[in-house]
Amino acid sequence: MALDDYKRRPGLQDLTRLYPTCVGTATYRSLESALLGGRYASSVAVGHLELRVELRWFLQRHLQQSLIQAQHATAPIIDNYLSTDLGL
Repeated sequence: MALDDYKRRPGLQDLTRLYPTCVGTATYRSLESALLGGRYASSVAVGHLELRVELRWFLQRHLQQSLIQAQHATAPIIDNYLSTDLGL
């Protein structure tokens, strides 16, 4: 599981909201369950999850990498992944 590889850095980080409309209801519910069931106690409000920016970025990168390795990534996903690696 991707969350097992995540190492939170000390310090404060901004929060970002994640809505079911952004990722789909099934994905939202799975992420909500994983976050609340583990050591990633995240704020859950009605209709959205609040994630630290660094955790959201980590999950996005992990998903992109998984899609690329499985050869299911679209060209925009590959471009975004590679441009981030290059610092663009």
